[in-house]
Amino acid sequence: MPEIKFAAAIVLAVVLLASCGNELPGSSEGKNSSVSAYKKKETYFHLPVINGRNIDLEEHAGKPVLLLFFAEYCPHCQKAAPFIKSMYSKYTGELVFIGIGVEGKSESARFAAENNLNFPVAYNGGRIARKYHARGVPYIYILDKDHNIMDFWAGYDSSFDQEIISSIKQVITKS
Repeated sequence: MPEIKFAAAIVLAVVLLASCGNELPGSSEGKNSSVSAYKKKETYFHLPVINGRNIDLEEHAGKPVLLLFFAEYCPHCQKAAPFIKSMYSKYTGELVFIGIGVEGKSESARFAAENNLNFPVAYNGGRIARKYHARGVPYIYILDKDHNIMDFWAGYDSSFDQEIISSIKQVITKS
């Protein structure tokens, strides 16, 4: 008798294993059967945005992203902002732009307003900056469509502009 129970358990296990991952009949009827395969990696973040909503990197799955980590008090951030804004005007729709203030909401909102930033600006991003290994501000990152870090710049100087433009064109081409 124990042999029969053991054999029945093995048959049941084989049947269950064979059916794993198969859809139930009719479960994809009238629906898009593709499931998001976004894998959250070290670059993933979810932060509040100064306009009252949140930004989740996963929302931009399959799209390259430019990140600008900044602080209101930083003079180099003030110099980087107009250049990044001009890149946003030129490459919007091809590249996602996100500003991430390492300070609170009021400081990040003030920075965005002073620089007329017209792309999403998140705040309280200090923890995310550390996760990206930023050792200050500004830090500019370009993420490929899979959200791997493709390139980055510590600090900002106008001499970086052509290199940043080149990286933007490269990441757009690979998308």
